[in-house]
Amino acid sequence: MSIDGFSPEEKQAFEGFSPKWASRFYGCVKHIASALKIEVEGLENLPKKRALLVANHGFGWEAIFPMGTVFNSTGRTLWTLGEHLWWEVPFVRCLAAAVGTVDGTPENVDRLLSAEQLVARTMRLLSR
Repeated sequence: MSIDGFSPEEKQAFEGFSPKWASRFYGCVKHIASALKIEVEGLENLPKKRALLVANHGFGWEAIFPMGTVFNSTGRTLWTLGEHLWWEVPFVRCLAAAVGTVDGTPENVDRLLSAEQLVARTMRLLSR
């Protein structure tokens, strides 16, 4: 048993997700976004069924803003593919799984897209 009670299965698609925790977390994210004047636009362009959304990121955690906006505005989960290292960090991995982050494996992408879900992949693009 791990220090935080985390089970390796929880990093798999759907397994660690908690609608209760996601609702609470994304409620807080909404207030943070408002305070920081962060806006997420283009929700009207989201397909009704599955999609793979790809975005650039700066520090990694900014993915919570589109995740929260999609959840709060549409009730849908925007599943985000997390770095493999996240699943080694106690407590962070529990929160990540509970709000819709999964291990960034091809199997998780296939499982989510087969279930008509929205999947986000963020990448850090380095300039030369």
